[in-house]
Amino acid sequence: MGVARLSRVTVMLPRGDYQEALTYLSQFEEFHRISTEQGAFDPATEELAVRAVRLFAQTDQAVKSLSLPLSPPMLDVIFRGVSVPETVYEAARWNELLDKAESEARPVVDAVNGAVGRLAQLEKDEQDTRALSEALRSVADLSVDLGMLGQLKRMTGVVAIAEKDTLDELRNSLSDLVFVAQPLRGSQSVVLVAGPAGDAGRIEKVLRTLEVTPIVLPSDLPQNPPEAFRSLVARAEGLSAEKRKAEEEVEKLTAVHSQKLLACRELANV
Repeated sequence: MGVARLSRVTVMLPRGDYQEALTYLSQFEEFHRISTEQGAFDPATEELAVRAVRLFAQTDQAVKSLSLPLSPPMLDVIFRGVSVPETVYEAARWNELLDKAESEARPVVDAVNGAVGRLAQLEKDEQDTRALSEALRSVADLSVDLGMLGQLKRMTGVVAIAEKDTLDELRNSLSDLVFVAQPLRGSQSVVLVAGPAGDAGRIEKVLRTLEVTPIVLPSDLPQNPPEAFRSLVARAEGLSAEKRKAEEEVEKLTAVHSQKLLACRELANV
């Protein structure tokens, strides 16, 4: 019985092709993979791998933040002849190649993260502001100083919005206190409940049980509903203008740096 000679072969390939190559080589029964022991990697090579993974993660996140397609749609390539732009990097060593890619990608990634983060915050601020202004729209004509109610020492007072079909039960539950109701548009009414300071807990419990919502204005707004409503409308318009500028900045970054981001992402994945 003859003895077959064995040879040790090292296959070098892009990381993205690893699984496909492993599957292909496993078709040959004579090919046996040798597992590399932990810590057997060359430290310099391992450092390059860590840098490449970090660069890929950063550029990949920026690409996703800008919603960049990784390649043109196939129909555009077939029918419109759209070509994939090519970026060439030249370097004598792997570390030099990564140096170039990192130096190009870093300022772009920082700019994208900053612009996208600002846009997301402005969108949230505008949404929150408009939601609060809509909540106050129904009481925009109610002239009462809510801040003054909160400063009372011996008395407590709450202004709230209640459904009209709960008014009788609410009035009966607090019959020994001052109770004033004023109809609003639709099926709601605004109510004022006032009494001794010691009844604050009871008022709060009754309102919560009947799902009646007290009107609470943020401290940075006027405590008068009409003034607060006007302030919120103006604030929302200002945020909308800022958001449009932020959107233009993101669009500009996309137009100028999309090819560079995609190239650095692909290089880091090799």
